[in-house]
Amino acid sequence: MKKILFLNGRTIYPYALGGDLISAWYVFKILSKKFKIQIIAPIDPQYSFKVDERNILTHLRNSDVKFCDSSNYLKCKLIKSSGLIKPQFYQQINYFENGCNYRLINNPFLLDEFKNYLEKDRPDLIITQMELSEKVLEIGANYGIKTVLFIHDVMKTTYNYLEAAEKYKCSLVIFNSYFCQSKFKNFEGKSLVIYPLIGNCKPNNIVVDRTKNKYITMINPIRIKGGQLLKKIIEIMQDQKFLIVEGWYDSKIDNISFDGYPNVISLSSQINMSKVYGKTKLLLVPTKIEEGFGRVVVEAQAYGIPVIASNKGGLKESVGLGGYNIENINNVQDWINKIDKVLNNARLYNKLSNLAQVNSKKFTIKNNEDNVVEIFKKVLNE
Repeated sequence: MKKILFLNGRTIYPYALGGDLISAWYVFKILSKKFKIQIIAPIDPQYSFKVDERNILTHLRNSDVKFCDSSNYLKCKLIKSSGLIKPQFYQQINYFENGCNYRLINNPFLLDEFKNYLEKDRPDLIITQMELSEKVLEIGANYGIKTVLFIHDVMKTTYNYLEAAEKYKCSLVIFNSYFCQSKFKNFEGKSLVIYPLIGNCKPNNIVVDRTKNKYITMINPIRIKGGQLLKKIIEIMQDQKFLIVEGWYDSKIDNISFDGYPNVISLSSQINMSKVYGKTKLLLVPTKIEEGFGRVVVEAQAYGIPVIASNKGGLKESVGLGGYNIENINNVQDWINKIDKVLNNARLYNKLSNLAQVNSKKFTIKNNEDNVVEIFKKVLNE
């Protein structure tokens, strides 16, 4: 059985809930049926998400996963933190879950451990994405190992990742939407699209019923995702109940607070999103940036929830016929008109709900796993 190694500078799902991490998790779940998967990730990532050892060990204990947590006080590096130099000792957490082997290491030793693994248990393929991918691609090239790069967005840093992919002759770049792929049409390497994947169906006990599901929901209501616009909608539509779910970080950091609104319920980040979607009648995605895809759209649609989203980036591809895309995203009244249109017309709502579920099936593991496996077989010349 051929071996695939994954490494990037972020943590891994479920210790953080970014769309890129969840999407990678589903791909590895598929590939683990045909290949041996080794995932190396930082215990204490420097990028994007705040995670520590306690989050990880709590998850493993709650999941009844057997793990080995070990430290080596003979291996030490001096780290500068808050202007102070302090020692950091080597720590490693190993476990097996969802068909994959995991090795979590504190950040200062991450790349050293990566190189040691390549020398001792050389993989046939390295997969990487987001932060640290440039370095991972370089090291992979130095060891003569094939590499695959996942691209999830169109941020400025993505140009750096693709430049490294060209320089180090990455075997394949996988974009998460045709929009993303088209934004980087000057990329000279081999590329294709694999959409973010979702589970095969919603739980049977979740019923989408406008009389039971009370809330208009938004996930990750920070500034760049449209949190300020949502506040304006909430202030005008006081007859509607809203559910706000924290995403990357607390929106108060962006000076966006939903405290004091009687028609708003706020939740912290959720691993089990069925509890959220089970209460939702309509999902709003009023993002101000060009989304690579927007996986929350198809997650919600799997529950028969129509979506109203900005017409930004790959959201046109994810929403499909199961909702609406707003062209003039800063026009609050346009949003309100569409919300009223969907919720005040039972026939239209049921039609969009059915179309949402149909659209979501395009992105299930069941309908995509054979294609995903074949793509990686070709990369590995199987």
